[in-house]
Amino acid sequence: MSYLTAVLLGLVQGIAVFLPISGAGHIALLQNIFQVGEVDLLFETLLHLGSLIAVFMVYRRDIRAVVRGGLGLVGIGRDKGRTNKRNADRRRMAVFIIIGSLPLLLVL
Repeated sequence: MSYLTAVLLGLVQGIAVFLPISGAGHIALLQNIFQVGEVDLLFETLLHLGSLIAVFMVYRRDIRAVVRGGLGLVGIGRDKGRTNKRNADRRRMAVFIIIGSLPLLLVL
């Protein structure tokens, strides 16, 4: 795979990460268009890792707020003991994420 193809796949992955389309789907489509063949698993993993880093950068404030809310639930952090609307919203979101993650325990 050439550097140009790798850069193009990275750009498409970076743009498409915020669109409601399959990440693996557009990579497979571009592989067929450019006749790249099978993409190395490490390269594909790094593409998705780059997408994850981009999502964390865009939503860093929201992620930080939810983590603070979760820590506030167990009495850790600066927000412990404070009961204002913002802290209540943070804690509620942390609870929702925990509840939404519980089905994962059934799979494990």
